[in-house]
Amino acid sequence: MSSTQCDAQVQAQDSDTSRRAQWAAISKHQAELSDIWGKLEHHPSFNGVFSLGKDGILRSLGPDRDVHDAVPLSPHLIKALLDRLPFRPQNEIDFRGVDGRNTPKEQWYHPDKEGWDKETTGGDEEEAALPAPDHVGPRSWVERDISG
Repeated sequence: MSSTQCDAQVQAQDSDTSRRAQWAAISKHQAELSDIWGKLEHHPSFNGVFSLGKDGILRSLGPDRDVHDAVPLSPHLIKALLDRLPFRPQNEIDFRGVDGRNTPKEQWYHPDKEGWDKETTGGDEEEAALPAPDHVGPRSWVERDISG
């Protein structure tokens, strides 16, 4: 590895550490969410989205909405994620009492798509997609309310 490559790698690690430290200064749940976010696998094309289902599962979806990775979120982590998004009163209703850790693992990767709304299946992209808090790749987004 050349000196330039090594320097670039160190700078990337420093930037990652700095970003985690900023979230950690806000709360331990924000820091934990940043760590989870950074470990989620993406579709190889990076043309996918991140999606928080009403079942409390944070999913990484490919362009065809197949699940590439999934992580259950506790109520504290769901709140931390919602705190990063513009306030929507409906989210307070939809996610009250939701604990992704109680969702069966089979459902993580095979959610009930009948409950998915137009935002997940290709509706108004401007309304559905929000910039990811820790942007990774050319098209990483958070989608809202995908499963019923």
